[in-house]
Amino acid sequence: MNSFIIASFIVILMPGTGFVYTISTGVTRGKKSGVYAAVGCTLAIIPHMIAGIFTMFFLTNINDMVFQSVKFVGVIYLIYLGITMIRGKVSYEMEQEDKKISNLKIGLKGMLINLLNPKLTVFFLAFIPQYIDKSERNILMQSIQLDMIFLVISLLVFLIYALLSGSVFYFIEKGNQKLSWLPRLSGIIFIVFSIQLLVSRI
Repeated sequence: MNSFIIASFIVILMPGTGFVYTISTGVTRGKKSGVYAAVGCTLAIIPHMIAGIFTMFFLTNINDMVFQSVKFVGVIYLIYLGITMIRGKVSYEMEQEDKKISNLKIGLKGMLINLLNPKLTVFFLAFIPQYIDKSERNILMQSIQLDMIFLVISLLVFLIYALLSGSVFYFIEKGNQKLSWLPRLSGIIFIVFSIQLLVSRI
């Protein structure tokens, strides 16, 4: 469980489209709007979680070899994500949010940003099964528990981003070029965790 929580933090802390949207909203519209953006971005990952849960639950009831194959392919995909983090370039361009639109629409836009990202479903299908113990019963409950932990961590991190949006934006604006080490370090740590998972499967 501890390794799952640490790996989840690594994934969530990596700045992405939701991060940029939340920060830019907080900076241009204020902390309250930033909170709406954070909640919207977080809620949008629930459908991806549900898709991943039911797909994995279906696979576990087919054949143990199929499930183990999915976990193996999943960990390879996670290693690939780590490599993309290392090779990725840091560039965070903040959008100016229209101050005339309501906070509700801000939240809905945040939902659409993550909801329309099919890579999230693939991620959950690759990530969550790595921490499922098929020898125990209630595989579905294990999946739901892990997804809920990930969801809570995501919400907390995005709310912190929203509330500290001004400070985070200043840090990014002043040190954009110096942040190149961040995705590389996260990628290396993520690969180490993934290889550890892969070795444990052998």
